[in-house]
This record gives sequence, structure tokens and C-alpha cells, in this order.
Amino acid sequence: MTHLELITIIVSFLLGAFGVPQAWKAFLTKRATDISWIFLVMWGLGDFALLYYSIVVPLHWALIANYAVNAITVSVIAWYK
Repeated sequence: MTHLELITIIVSFLLGAFGVPQAWKAFLTKRATDISWIFLVMWGLGDFALLYYSIVVPLHWALIANYAVNAITVSVIAWYK
């Protein structure tokens, strides 16, 4: 594994995990009233588009995992919004 691959994996993990605490809080409280719809729509469209792109144009598995986790996270938060 090269240094670049290791950095890609670490950064993808951090980017994929940044929304998990907010999704967990929304799940526990059953609401996400403090988050704007504009933010959720932009985040969701970006992540779903990049997830689709990273599957169609095979990219590194860490990037695919990042976009998949983000897509799930934004979906959970939007559900409770």
C-alpha cells in the first residue's frame, strides 16, 4: 500500500464518518429540526451523484465506502427532518 492510498483511506473514513454523530442524534431524538433542507438536499444530491459515478467509473473502494456512508447518513437525517 502506498502513502497516497493510506491517505485516501484515512481521509475517506473521516469524510464518511463526519455526519454519523448527527444522524445518530437524529435517530435518538427522532427529529432534525436544526438542519436546513437546502443543506440536506445539496449534501444528498452531491453524495448520491458521486456514489453513482464512483461505481460506474471504478474508483478506489475507500471512496465508494465514503459516498455510501454519506448517502445513508444524509438519508437518515432527512428522514427525521
